[in-house]
Amino acid sequence: MVPPMKTISSAGRSYLKTTTLALLVIALVLTACGDSSAADVEGNWQLVSGNAGGVAIEPEASNPLTIEFEAETFSGHGGCNAYSGSYTQDGSTIDFGEIAITQMACEALDLETLFTSALSNVDTASVDGGMLTLSGPNSELVFESASGS
Repeated sequence: MVPPMKTISSAGRSYLKTTTLALLVIALVLTACGDSSAADVEGNWQLVSGNAGGVAIEPEASNPLTIEFEAETFSGHGGCNAYSGSYTQDGSTIDFGEIAITQMACEALDLETLFTSALSNVDTASVDGGMLTLSGPNSELVFESASGS
């Protein structure tokens, strides 16, 4: 047996409408706020400065260190060799998988080793004013947009 339904007074209906509207507004605000810290890393970037374990990484204009992000993959030039891999990103947290790299020798190999070491220690990404900063324990890489936009 179903119990009889109670009728709600106009004051009760008004309270329910107000409460429902307030909850809807709160839900919309929380949805709109989301994770605004997500860095849009997609595109081409060129290293401006960096450090790995306190050692400065100073790129040469004639041999730029680059990275390109596209659809959860990254690739670039480390000074001597091409490298690539995959990454995941959740907000400002970024995680690089294994870095595959060619094995050519050259004069900039020490610089490349510092660069890839810093890259493998990165856990945070932020983009501000056309600059990408990748940082992690004892490392930081600062890139400028090379996408032409």
